[in-house]
Amino acid sequence: MESKRMIAFLSILLLVVVGAGAYKIWHSTAGPLAKRETVRPVTLEVWVYTKALAPFLEEYGRSHESVEVEVRTFRSYEQLFDELTAAISVHHMPQVVEVSSLYGIAQLAESGVLLPLQDLLSDELRESLHPDLAAYFQYEAQVWAVPYGASVPVVFYNKDLLKYSGVNDGAQLNTWDELRMAGRQLAADKEYWGLVVEPEVPWLLQNLLFSHGEDKVSKSKAAEVIGLWKRMIETDRIMPPLQQPLAASDFITGRAGLYLASSDKRAMLEKYIGGKFAFAMTEMPETEKYIPKVNGLAVLHSSEEKDGNALELVASMLEENMQARIAEATSQMPARTQPMSDDEEDGKRQTDPALSLDKRLNRRYPDVKDKERWKETEALIEAIELSREVSVYDVIRSVAGEEMD
Repeated sequence: MESKRMIAFLSILLLVVVGAGAYKIWHSTAGPLAKRETVRPVTLEVWVYTKALAPFLEEYGRSHESVEVEVRTFRSYEQLFDELTAAISVHHMPQVVEVSSLYGIAQLAESGVLLPLQDLLSDELRESLHPDLAAYFQYEAQVWAVPYGASVPVVFYNKDLLKYSGVNDGAQLNTWDELRMAGRQLAADKEYWGLVVEPEVPWLLQNLLFSHGEDKVSKSKAAEVIGLWKRMIETDRIMPPLQQPLAASDFITGRAGLYLASSDKRAMLEKYIGGKFAFAMTEMPETEKYIPKVNGLAVLHSSEEKDGNALELVASMLEENMQARIAEATSQMPARTQPMSDDEEDGKRQTDPALSLDKRLNRRYPDVKDKERWKETEALIEAIELSREVSVYDVIRSVAGEEMD
């Protein structure tokens, strides 16, 4: 009997010990698991078309445990905008998206998906942004995106090819007549194109039409621009028609001596030319005021938690140190105005001539018809390059956004 009691006692004791051990094990594992679940990082999906911007966004995610940043890159703004429009229609959108001043801001604002930023940005940050760049993302008295960088039209030139063709350097490219003459010398033996032009031609035509800061475009100015384009293709034969997608490749491989493009192409050209020949860039001829191409970041409304994290991510891209790093990687002018000494300013402008243009920018605002006009202008360019008749009225209506009586 005594032995049975002992066995029963030991059995109960064993159960107590095992139960206590099991509780301790469960508590030591379940507790931290529950804690980890409560601090699970917020995932932010970010869409960009500037590939050089992606590493900075991913770096932010790695340095903030509470946020996981997933970056998707697109080959162009056009592709991103079209896919974003489709994503909005099915309510499956990213939280942060890179936008361009070329078109789309007013459309996105009208759709109601963008988070208005006017009262969400600090006064210090708003005041530090270049006003002529910030204007491109202001619509109906509200801020819908913040610029992080910008670029202007420039002419890149192959120094070796110019010298070989008898054109000494870019100093002879100050006027369109000088550029056309250099182009004819380059194309004289039909081995090279004198001039190639990037695909964002509607933006380049805007700059031609508003080259002196005009508020409106006259019929004579529109006729002058149409005539210049036609002469370079038909009379001078220095520019290939309908070949804009191949322009960068033609310049990089040495098949073209001059390249009319955005100043932010510099980093890409340096990478792919890789010292095969010497090249430099100069201002677009006869241009006093520029319409910049502004790149910015917008926040799409998701949830209170994600909106807050997205705003912090966007603000981090505008910190002074980050602005300098992004500018170097993307060849864009920083969006923040940073006071500097005259010596510092001169030094920066010598290394990057495009920076000398930041005080010669036209201030313009978004319009809901920007995308429609962009498409109309592309069709006009095609018609001009195919030697079809194009009226000054069509140019002014589509490129300048003006109706004529």
